[in-house]
Amino acid sequence: MNKFIALTRKSVAYMGIGYLDTKLYRLVDSVDGEFTWQEAEQGFKPNVLILSRQHYHESCKQYPIENTAEVKKLIRLELSANDGLSQFVTYKQQDGKTASNQWQLNEVLGAKIVVPESFLIGYKRPHFDVTEFQSEATQVYVVNTPQGIVSTVKGGMIQDVNAFSMASGVRTINSDDSSLMSFQQFAVFTAAQLPKLLAQYGVSLLVKQEKKLDFQELVKPLCLTLGGAISLYLVVSSAYLELQGYRIDAQIADNTEQVNQALSIQNEYNMLTEKLLRQQAFIESQAVKTSFWFVLEPLMQQAKFRTIRFRNDRYVLNGETKQATKLLDMLIQDPLVTDAKFDSQIRKSRNNEVFTISFRLKEAG
Repeated sequence: MNKFIALTRKSVAYMGIGYLDTKLYRLVDSVDGEFTWQEAEQGFKPNVLILSRQHYHESCKQYPIENTAEVKKLIRLELSANDGLSQFVTYKQQDGKTASNQWQLNEVLGAKIVVPESFLIGYKRPHFDVTEFQSEATQVYVVNTPQGIVSTVKGGMIQDVNAFSMASGVRTINSDDSSLMSFQQFAVFTAAQLPKLLAQYGVSLLVKQEKKLDFQELVKPLCLTLGGAISLYLVVSSAYLELQGYRIDAQIADNTEQVNQALSIQNEYNMLTEKLLRQQAFIESQAVKTSFWFVLEPLMQQAKFRTIRFRNDRYVLNGETKQATKLLDMLIQDPLVTDAKFDSQIRKSRNNEVFTISFRLKEAG
């Protein structure tokens, strides 16, 4: 079993994992069995590329919407106005709100999957515990919060965890629980954590291609670790059975648990590829800019929404604004809207008005 685990870990080195800092590195398995970053040879094209913090812009947002699918539509609408490549992930909704991390990418180097280093480092960390990562060229602070990952490059006014807390607006950082990660430790960390991250978020981290990809090329980065583990297991098991044929009955009993693990990995791979196909088909066949979001977008500039619900064929908006009647007038004048009205009396809250407005969308035709 130890030999199998060692060979499985080595298979990660053949996934074609790259790390782009000031130079391009490749994840390799050294002679002593430790993973390390090695400067990439000329012509190396990574399948999976990890970007250092200097190569992307990061933001985290919260949306007052419970339905994750609707949040994803809104985010795609927002990102469609930006130039260049973008990525985002969403998290489980809490208290009627859905949190999201979004990244604007500067470089992808033709990779099929691109992973921001702050997301890889922070997505499994306890909330408000800081990781200070020292790469070959830069130093980065990363913290996981209920609203998403927050990170920044060390430099200028940001020279310690307290300055990072003030600059990022995260006031409850546990400075006593900060941890340091060296460049070498990051290599070992990547080998252990990247396959888990891809299993959970691989579809969201795919880079949109200009042309339709062959299916095998599209899923290759996602399944190399899983497929490699299964293949290595079968090779090791076959060789062992050939050499120890006289103990075949006992060997089958000993390997029952390992076979079950391999089948479990195969099932996860099948589910992941099916999900990928559904996501690709959905993105190609569905229009992101639905009429509801065209109605909502100008309203979000005028009001702060607490909840957005859909009940009895009506969209119900609850929130606060400077002048609620102006918001209702905007809906009444919108050619996509019908039967807009207040569902309850306007209430005063400090300098704002609290409202509940509902409306229907006109049927297309």
